[in-house]
Amino acid sequence: MLPYLKKDMLVFWRDRNELLVVLLVPIVLSVILGYALSSWIEAGPSDRSASIALVIEDNEEEAFAEFRNVIMGFDREDSWRANVLEDAEVYRVIEGLRMTFASDEVKEWVEVAETTGNQAVTMLQEKEVTAILTIPRGFTLQALERAWLQEGNGGTIMISALEHSLKLDLVTGVVDRYMREANVGMGLRYVLQDMPGQHQLEEGMKLQPKGGMELLDSVKPITSFQYFSLSMGMIFTVLISATIAFHASGEKRERVIERIRLSGNNPFYYLGGKFAASFMIAFLQLTSVLTACHFALGLFYGRSVAFWGGLAIIVIVFSFMVAGLAVFFTSVMFRMKNIDAANALFNLLLIIIGVIGGGFVPLYVLPEWLRSIGEWTPNGHALTMALQWIQYEDGGQLASKLLLLMVYAILLAALSAWIYPRRGRAV
Repeated sequence: MLPYLKKDMLVFWRDRNELLVVLLVPIVLSVILGYALSSWIEAGPSDRSASIALVIEDNEEEAFAEFRNVIMGFDREDSWRANVLEDAEVYRVIEGLRMTFASDEVKEWVEVAETTGNQAVTMLQEKEVTAILTIPRGFTLQALERAWLQEGNGGTIMISALEHSLKLDLVTGVVDRYMREANVGMGLRYVLQDMPGQHQLEEGMKLQPKGGMELLDSVKPITSFQYFSLSMGMIFTVLISATIAFHASGEKRERVIERIRLSGNNPFYYLGGKFAASFMIAFLQLTSVLTACHFALGLFYGRSVAFWGGLAIIVIVFSFMVAGLAVFFTSVMFRMKNIDAANALFNLLLIIIGVIGGGFVPLYVLPEWLRSIGEWTPNGHALTMALQWIQYEDGGQLASKLLLLMVYAILLAALSAWIYPRRGRAV
């Protein structure tokens, strides 16, 4: 297989004009589109803010009155009961959540409409809100009993949505961070309640509801240069598959498959050489574009080693997918009679998936139904995965998406082997 790999690498290297195109054009387009369409990507809060319907079924005052009756029923000293009730009064979680959403920083990103359950469902179905945040009846009492009496499982806040989205992640991030801070504060009070001098210790550590971008510090914004460097780099890397198939069309005219058989070699070595060459070319091309854009535009300065490792894995698996697409196109080329029609079909297909996969315009400006399709195209899936990695660096989420991209590569390679001419001659 090595001679075929060497041959394909030399053929690609020989066409210097095409080599310059696939290397320089993505970089130039990334710079131009990054400046020209920066407002499309680096949108302000009004373009990316979430809206929620807040349904509060619980009554804090009734819950505190009931909790007070529970505490007063304990056979403990008066000082203990007084301390517990005093501490519990500080942690009004529902009121604290309202204050969090009302803070200047958070309300810039999350719009809250407090309403009833039925009205909230209607608003969600009509897509007037991103999600419904429901605080069920009994939440406050369950939370207090869990925090100060270690009874029960605590209260549960319910978040309902029609679909997963970045806006939903924004909402859940605010709620999750606030609840974790509230739980930590309650836990500290519980630990300190029997310690001498506890009130002096607590003066500097009373929980105040926090909001704003501090709550969302794990989510990093996407810049226009990052988006278009990735999208342009990926779409031009995908176009390499059509280029490899175009080179194979000349080899089809020269009866290369028949010559391989006459020489006693396995024709599948030829297809394996195409796969290996396509992988290496795709990897070098995308790596070169991202590296050049990084140093020229400062794409990922200050990111961790783990981030770079994840990005490298994305590039590697994406290159495998491109290699699978290249050998699939090559096998189809050998099965089709009209070579020009085959080349036109390949390029048309790649342009279509490039557009709906976010290669030329941001995914979010496309209609929702088209965006849903685009996220399942190989390049659209890879682009979404890379953008989410930049924002969240979530290893679990990355692994699941990498697995799907690898499935694409394996299926394409398997299909190419299935339709590849085994006997006789190519059409």
